[in-house]
Amino acid sequence: MTRRQGSATGASSGLEPQAAAKLPRARLATRIALAATVLTFGFMLLIGGLSYTFTRRQLVDNEVGVLRAQASLYAQQLGNTLRAVTTTLSKLAENTLILNALMDSLTRQTTLMPFLKDFSSINDVPVVLVLADFEGHPIAGNGELPREAHDWRRQVLEDGKSHAVLGTDAGGDYLLVAAPIFYSRTLSPEGALLCKVALARLHSALSHPNSPRIALRLVRYGHTAATPPPDPSGDPERLTHTERLPVPAVLQPLELAVEASVDRDILTASLNRLFFVYAALGVGVMLAVFGLAKAGAHYLTHPLRELESVARRVIKSGSLDHRFDSHGLFEVEQLGRIFNEMLEQLGHAYRQLYDRAGTVAARNRALAAANSALEQEIGERQRAELALRESEERLRLALAATNQGLYDLNVQTGDVVVSPEYARMLGYDPAEFRETSATWIARLHPDDHQRVARSYRDYLAGALADYRLEFRQHTKAGDWIWILSLGSIVRRDDQGRPLRLLGTHADITQQKLAEAELARTVEELRVAELRQRELLAVTRREQGRLRALLAAMSVGILFEDNRQCVEYLNPAFLRMWAIDDETPGLVGRPTRDILEHSTHRFARPDHASRFVLQVQDTHEISERCEIDLYDGRILTQMSYPVMDGEEHILGRLWLYEDITHERQTAQQLLYLAERDPLTGLSNRHSFQKNLEQKIAGSLRDGSKFAVIYFDLDEFKAINDTFGHRAGDTVLVRTAGEIAAHVRATEMFARLGGDEFAILSTLGTGYEPGALPARIVDTVSTIPFRFQGTNLRLTASVGVAIFPEHGNSVEELVAHADAAMYQAKNQGKNTWTLYDPSRDSTEAMVRRLNWNSRIAQALDGELFDLHFQGVYHTQDRTLSHLEVLLRMRNPDQPNYPILPGQFIHLAEKSGQVLDIDRWVLKQSINLLGQHPDLPPLAVNLSGRTFDDPTLPQFIRRLLADCEVAPQRLLVELTETAAVSDVQDAQRFIEAIQQVGCGVCLDDFGSGFSTFAYLKYLNVKVLKIDGLFIRDLPNNYDNQVFIRAMVEVARGLHKTTVAEFVEDAATLDMIRDLGVDLAQGYHFDRPSAEHPALTVC
Repeated sequence: MTRRQGSATGASSGLEPQAAAKLPRARLATRIALAATVLTFGFMLLIGGLSYTFTRRQLVDNEVGVLRAQASLYAQQLGNTLRAVTTTLSKLAENTLILNALMDSLTRQTTLMPFLKDFSSINDVPVVLVLADFEGHPIAGNGELPREAHDWRRQVLEDGKSHAVLGTDAGGDYLLVAAPIFYSRTLSPEGALLCKVALARLHSALSHPNSPRIALRLVRYGHTAATPPPDPSGDPERLTHTERLPVPAVLQPLELAVEASVDRDILTASLNRLFFVYAALGVGVMLAVFGLAKAGAHYLTHPLRELESVARRVIKSGSLDHRFDSHGLFEVEQLGRIFNEMLEQLGHAYRQLYDRAGTVAARNRALAAANSALEQEIGERQRAELALRESEERLRLALAATNQGLYDLNVQTGDVVVSPEYARMLGYDPAEFRETSATWIARLHPDDHQRVARSYRDYLAGALADYRLEFRQHTKAGDWIWILSLGSIVRRDDQGRPLRLLGTHADITQQKLAEAELARTVEELRVAELRQRELLAVTRREQGRLRALLAAMSVGILFEDNRQCVEYLNPAFLRMWAIDDETPGLVGRPTRDILEHSTHRFARPDHASRFVLQVQDTHEISERCEIDLYDGRILTQMSYPVMDGEEHILGRLWLYEDITHERQTAQQLLYLAERDPLTGLSNRHSFQKNLEQKIAGSLRDGSKFAVIYFDLDEFKAINDTFGHRAGDTVLVRTAGEIAAHVRATEMFARLGGDEFAILSTLGTGYEPGALPARIVDTVSTIPFRFQGTNLRLTASVGVAIFPEHGNSVEELVAHADAAMYQAKNQGKNTWTLYDPSRDSTEAMVRRLNWNSRIAQALDGELFDLHFQGVYHTQDRTLSHLEVLLRMRNPDQPNYPILPGQFIHLAEKSGQVLDIDRWVLKQSINLLGQHPDLPPLAVNLSGRTFDDPTLPQFIRRLLADCEVAPQRLLVELTETAAVSDVQDAQRFIEAIQQVGCGVCLDDFGSGFSTFAYLKYLNVKVLKIDGLFIRDLPNNYDNQVFIRAMVEVARGLHKTTVAEFVEDAATLDMIRDLGVDLAQGYHFDRPSAEHPALTVC
């Protein structure tokens, strides 16, 4: 115990320097923390200064670029609006209605005034339009002009040139544009059309800059010198930029420009805020660095204090059982672990020393007893031998308790004496186990031979100080166990050569297995860490792609979490709600507060408060909700719950889409679907729908109404003599004159060609013949002049009364049409009430006559095929031929009968099915005879849908004539296809299964086909010729065709334009994107087409 206390005292003296070093370490840690804080402060000053200087320069450059972009954008918008005003003014000056209004006061009162009111705004900019006569006096308009109205009369009415001037009145500055009106360019102007645009209203109607800091104003370029790009070192008050307006030639003398400017104080304020942000950030970083350094120093010195405490407890108690609690990987914790191992070894050595002292004492006592026995009696030696055996037994027990085997090797002979524990360690019975160097080497693992042999030789040679080997031995059971062999040379010969090696063998298999398991675990952790890094890199790449995708989408996206706070906003959402993307702190705010940063107002606040960002059940997908904004835009809102793989709610996804353009387009298409594009009247589709509603209403309330049909007598002669443009003028003029006599409660429609219809309500005491008589008188009094010839037209009017003359759409329309022909038979220029007795005779005779002629034509081969080419608009190469039917006229052989005169009668009699089959047979035979002939397009009647065997008929003809189906194109009229969509769809699918293409003819005649294109799987759309005639001079038709081409291109369909009669029309349809064209500009229908002769 005295020696143990001495050791503890030595340890106490060794720990006193550590206690003395505690205070200097604490001071050193504080100095390190202060040094790190000072270095961080210097680094922040350097980086902050450079960042502030760069940001200041970048902010000024950005502001200059924004001024230039805003001025250019606003100048472009103003220029486009003024160009639209001047273009509209010039188009109106050429309008037929304007020309007629100069000469006809009735036209001005009934038609012109409503017409001009429709132009009270151009591109959403309010304008005042005034029509002046040849003396400059205003005679009509949708507003008033200033009295002085400037001196425009000489340049406009005398020189015949457009004129523009700026002026000022009580409403502020305005722009006045005057355009001359000519009946003929060779004559003097007959009047002028004036347009006044209030510049203040023009400025307010256009979009304003995205930033409210930018001021925009309209200036005179000639009065404000053009300024170069603004310089930050220039004007101390404002940054300015002036951009000249791109205006038409008539407005260029006004020298208009846009000036954009911004206050420099705003830039200074932004820089000051940036400085304060940098300063606050620097102070926060320094405080954080000092705190972290201080905490780190405290963390590093804590193990030293703990080690000191353990040493003091060992010194104070004198016990070696105290241990240092170590969990870290730093050198201090490693020192603590070594300290613990030292205490363990000291304790183990102390215990061994104590045990050996007891053994020595026992041996001494035994020797003393032996000596005493030798002196006394020889018999006492037995007690000594007994004590020796007891000592050996204790040694054996000690080796067995520690699972070790003892070996004694004769180095020279290789003989080995081993303890029983070593034999049992290898699975052998000690009684039968004999060990030699050879058997030991034989049990050694092959991979351990060289290493063990080298270490054994080196130890015997004195190269190694200790004999310590780990190797594998083969057991009796066939297993391999790891053995730790410790040994020492205990005897040498006179030359110092080793003679005897004594040592122990210990089984360390479990320890090796634990080390292998630990190594395997470490490797698995390393592989897992590498995999996690790879997954993290993949995740970051996917996040980048997703972020780019969300930023590129036009749909507004908002993610919210379970706390209804914002997690993500894409740029489209910010643009849609006019939220500045530089607004700080948007992410993390409550979702309900996010729209407070929007500059938009709701058109219906009560509706928005109930539905915008509101959902009844967070587990459900919300219904599609439309949000109306104050500026007229319409947004749709949808929301979806976001769930994880276990169906737990993570938040909600909100989607917003701006459908303003789609809604406006749908409204325009809806309007066009109900209107005739030439006259603006209701079309046939709208007329039939209103007639059905009228019949249903009259059946309910027992009222009466009249169906009035009329057309223009000899109208075909005008088209043939003066051209289709003159015919269109007649139709527009007639529609305008008759519209003045139609009441607001009545419906006026153009059915097609020169046929018109009116639905007139018959009240008490109302004379049914009043309106038809006015129609006859009005048409006969309309003056027309074409190519120096004065003309007067007449009209034939037929009237059918509901319910006397029919109670269905078909009966009323048929009887009104029959009454119209009864009026023609009375000499024309009159009206007739439907007479059933006359219809049953003359109409019957007329139909029977045509039925007979059609039958004779089919039997006697009196039908002929004519061909007209369809060409590519880009290179004018031939695409295919359209097959046109003609009937020979025995009375006038040089003037064949066109299909329009007999097809409608053939449809009523059912003979059209025979005609279709005859045309198909002739066309397919022609394709079979001429393999190099281009494809043929054949027109089929709407009655074809009633013939389910026709597709098989076509298939059989193609097979018999060995013609590829792709060379035959079937054309169906729009009216026939839309009237029965289901039958048309089945027929088209059957034709396409045969392999032939399908073309929809007369497409867009009322825009009614747009809604059915997704059901009618046609590949070719032939645009109705009504839109192509006079296309270069009709802006509305240009808009219609552009819309049709966009729809067709979006659905991957080919477009064809018919009635292309000049080069200007061809160039325009090519620019509009039409793929194919046909018309008199290329060739006329002929039985001997050049393509036939080439074959």
